[in-house]
Amino acid sequence: MKKQIVLSVATLLLVFLSSCKTENDPKTEKLVPNYMPLAVGNYWVYQNYTVDSLGNERLINEIDSVIITKDTIVNNIKYYVFGGGGNRYQLMFPRLVRDSLGYLVSDKGNVLFSSTNYSDTISTEKRMGNIGDGREALFGVLKTRMDSTLKTISVPAGKFDAITCHGILKIFYYDLDGNVNKTMTVDKDAYYVANIGKILDTYYYYVNVKLKLRDELRLIRYKINQ
Repeated sequence: MKKQIVLSVATLLLVFLSSCKTENDPKTEKLVPNYMPLAVGNYWVYQNYTVDSLGNERLINEIDSVIITKDTIVNNIKYYVFGGGGNRYQLMFPRLVRDSLGYLVSDKGNVLFSSTNYSDTISTEKRMGNIGDGREALFGVLKTRMDSTLKTISVPAGKFDAITCHGILKIFYYDLDGNVNKTMTVDKDAYYVANIGKILDTYYYYVNVKLKLRDELRLIRYKINQ
C-alpha cells in the first residue's frame, strides 16, 4: 500500500502548478507583454535538470516545449491556448491563459503571475490525494507571491535579469494508518524576463523532497512574436 501511495502522489506532485487564487473578476483585458508575451506562435523550449542541496546539477536528457497555438473566446473573454511536448510541459502553464489587469489568469480563475502586485500572496493552492482505501488527504499547500527584485539567472539560452514568482510549498507525508508523520517545506520559484517570459521553473517529485532534490526546467531557446 505504501508503495502505491508514493507512486500516486509522485504523479500528483509532478502536476503541482504554481497557481491558484480564484479571481472574481474583471472582464477588462490588458496584455502584459513585458513578462509574458501572449501571441499565437510564441514558443519556449526547456531542458530538464535535477539539483541537490549542495547545488550539484545533473542534466536530464529530456526536452519540454510550450507553444501558444491559437486564441479562443470563453465567456466573451479572449484566452490564449497553450500546447507543447515532452513529459512536463503542462507544468509551465495551463491550457487556457489570459492577461487580466496585470495578472496572468487561467480559465479556471487561477492566478499564475502578476506584474503589478508585489506585496500580497497572489495564489494559494491546496492539493489533495488518495492515501489508500479511497481516503483523501491534503498532500501539499503552495503559496505564491511576486518579488520585483531583479536577479541574474543563467540558463542555456543566456544570462538574464529576471523577477521572481516565489512559491513556498509545504508537503505532508503520511504513515500507513493515514496520519501525518512528517512535513517539509521547500521553495518553488519561477523566473520571468521582460519581453521573453518564463526562463526557469522548478518542480518537485514527492519522494525527492525528502532527498532534498529539486527539478528545474531551464530555457534553451524561444521565439517571441509579441
